[in-house]
Amino acid sequence: MKRLLAALFLALLGALVGASGVAGADSKQDLVSGTSHFEGGGFDAQLHVNATSGPTGEDPRGHFFYRQSSSGTNQFDFSGRVTCVNVNGNLAGLGGEVTKSKNPSVAEGSGVLISVEDRGQGAEDAARVTLNLSAPPPKCPLIIVRVDFQKGNFIVHDATL
Repeated sequence: MKRLLAALFLALLGALVGASGVAGADSKQDLVSGTSHFEGGGFDAQLHVNATSGPTGEDPRGHFFYRQSSSGTNQFDFSGRVTCVNVNGNLAGLGGEVTKSKNPSVAEGSGVLISVEDRGQGAEDAARVTLNLSAPPPKCPLIIVRVDFQKGNFIVHDATL
């Protein structure tokens, strides 16, 4: 399963790089993309985001998924569409609407905030997920991230204005 997710991620990232010119850093799009994993003390979580917007957050699009289990029991397993993107340097705030959930405590239509910090190549990046908002956020705040993932990498690209 991990190999399949990695292959899908690389294929999507390759398509994004080819389509948006991210590698050239001259892109007119903000980009947040990556997958991370945290494991420890019977807790296991995986986060994946793939989002773009214009340089001031206009026309946000993309998707996310989050899976969390504790001692082998699924606590959260949901996915959705991106509703807002806010990028400033290496920090990104994403908002989303849950469109599919395998947990009754996370209703479809509820909102999610995802914060990401890209700490550079070779460093472990950080992310945080805030659940159960009453509605998808219309604006995405930048939140200082304090949850480090053991494995994973995010790309945060701040478009030139």
